[in-house]
Amino acid sequence: MLAASVGEYVSWDAEGSGVPELKSILAGVNIYKYLSMQALLGKIIGTWFGFCAGLSIGKLGPFVHIAAGIANKLAKLKEFKDIV
Repeated sequence: MLAASVGEYVSWDAEGSGVPELKSILAGVNIYKYLSMQALLGKIIGTWFGFCAGLSIGKLGPFVHIAAGIANKLAKLKEFKDIV
């Protein structure tokens, strides 16, 4: 019940696997708030609850979305601004 309600109460962007949306982002499409902190936390919480409940969740999609969200947040830190 908790895993299914994360998309409704935390973030709509946390629903789904995340791979098609990230392919679109890498192609240059700007998806507003898709890599936000709220979507990242919703994806982490929903995936964790789903695994704990024994639901059949693909491992690739959620972890790709989580890794992209973490990388997006790290890229905005001051320490990483001068690398590029």
